[in-house]
Amino acid sequence: MLIPPRGLGRLDHALPSICIVRAQHPSSRRLWRTPTQSDTPRPSQYPRFKGRMATAPHRFLDIFPPGFDMTSVSRSYYSFAPVQLYHTLTRSYDPEKHIESTLVKSVWYGKQTRGVQHEFILVQVEDTTVPITNYMVLDRTIREESSGGTIQMPFRRRRTIGSSQSYCGPAVDAFKVSYNGIENQLLDECDLLPRQYLEKIEFSRGNPLYLYQLVTLVHVVSEKSTQYTLSGQNCYWFAGLIWDCLRSLRPDAQYDGRLAEKRGKFAIVRNLRMPEKEEITETCDAFEKEIQTVDKNLWESRKKRHGFPDMAMRFRIPDGGSNQDSDGAVRSTP
Repeated sequence: MLIPPRGLGRLDHALPSICIVRAQHPSSRRLWRTPTQSDTPRPSQYPRFKGRMATAPHRFLDIFPPGFDMTSVSRSYYSFAPVQLYHTLTRSYDPEKHIESTLVKSVWYGKQTRGVQHEFILVQVEDTTVPITNYMVLDRTIREESSGGTIQMPFRRRRTIGSSQSYCGPAVDAFKVSYNGIENQLLDECDLLPRQYLEKIEFSRGNPLYLYQLVTLVHVVSEKSTQYTLSGQNCYWFAGLIWDCLRSLRPDAQYDGRLAEKRGKFAIVRNLRMPEKEEITETCDAFEKEIQTVDKNLWESRKKRHGFPDMAMRFRIPDGGSNQDSDGAVRSTP
């Protein structure tokens, strides 16, 4: 069984980075160890402070839900449409959202090993200031005919629909956020078991991938095609294009592709609509353009909120061409 690696690295202006799951590797057991519940700190592990009631450090509950608290009632995952999470994280700067410290640790390319062999991406995210980690499933399905809406809001559960249950219709792209940080429970709730991890990307702290950057990329891909077609913009295309863009944007990330030849295949037949090289390049270019706008808006929003830019802020100064960052550091121009 394979588990995703780490790394992206094409944007010198990009903010943070992202991550996801682990697995086992002959040369590195630690890198490929399958994630477990013990990987995620629980509230009982948080330090207690003298003179006040012991509480867990503040965290952004959309990404690290109440299920991490021992007293929380058990419930299913949160589900966000890419555009919904994109606006939540990037519309304006809010320190409560921890966008400067929420990174993607690693990502795994997953394949269901039964039925239509649905393909998805498992993401491991980390808030480095808490610290805490969680898992998300990122995939494309087709809208349930019985449900009158698009993607459901948080606090509601939706069962994953197999990609061959309908030939076409409105695509349902979603980030499905684990309620309690338990990977297998999330996959079971998403109806993705049994599964196999084909590839892994593990991102470096030196060139991180921030969650808001990943969300921006997924938003760009999702907007390219809002319709699900069995022979075209299906789950294989969606996960494959995002994956190939991540590898292109972070070439320095640690990558393991030992089972990559299984990607995009249904039984012995390879899916005809896998991302082309030109499409990957165009999508990366569209992402870079979009992330520049996002960084500019976040920088201006933070500046307006505080009256001046924080010297520790990592957003790039939107000077229309200068290679100097808001922290005063000069970045090389690609």
